[in-house]
Amino acid sequence: MAEKRSAINPFYLLLVVFGIAFTLTACAYVVMMLKALHPEAGPAPQGGSLLDFVDRHGTALLTAELLLLALSTVGAISTDRYWMRRQSALHRANQPPPRPDRPSNAP
Repeated sequence: MAEKRSAINPFYLLLVVFGIAFTLTACAYVVMMLKALHPEAGPAPQGGSLLDFVDRHGTALLTAELLLLALSTVGAISTDRYWMRRQSALHRANQPPPRPDRPSNAP
């Protein structure tokens, strides 16, 4: 019998996506700040670069990503019981019924 995939809480997937986006944005923000503090380390980025975008919109972007992470966390925690019950019900539905000619505690 083929195994069915387990139900995954979609909020966990959102947490992964938003977490990766937040991490990349935070790293770009740190690099941008380090370049501003130490301009002798390299040439300043010219228009159209990621660091230029982060310089203009970095704070708003980090704030929005943090808000999305918080909402996804609340969603994952509040719906976790539902997804666990659903998985348990699917698992029970896929189990064959007990055979009446054998006791349930027999090997």
